[in-house]
Amino acid sequence: MNVSFESDFSMAALQIVCFGDFQVTLAGTPVTAFQTEKVRALLAYLAVEGRVHRRSELAQFLWSGYSKESARNSLRQALHQLRQLLPNGDAQPPWLLVTRQSVQLNPDAPIYGCRRLHATAGRMHKPHAWRAQHL
Repeated sequence: MNVSFESDFSMAALQIVCFGDFQVTLAGTPVTAFQTEKVRALLAYLAVEGRVHRRSELAQFLWSGYSKESARNSLRQALHQLRQLLPNGDAQPPWLLVTRQSVQLNPDAPIYGCRRLHATAGRMHKPHAWRAQHL
């Protein structure tokens, strides 16, 4: 699927392609060093959903067979790995907004791809259907 992005797309942008082969580009450079499929799934889910998620819900969603403590630890590790893949450096605003309670891709950051398509196409998947397809 070819997508035409608005003219404000810049080389400092994060581009996430969720349809077809999952691809991530940061400042024009492909991001491919995902340590696990769960890290990739976390980024894709945040991009497609485009909203604030409670950490506890994300942990149980992505690590549903784990204890709550183990799922929270796994989410913490995945977020750490995601921050390493998407360093903020000079990025203002930052790519990720993470608090002790919530996680989201920053809606004010120059992120193109899934979220913009999702906003125009409407809700594409229910969470349980998304999980079945991507995990």
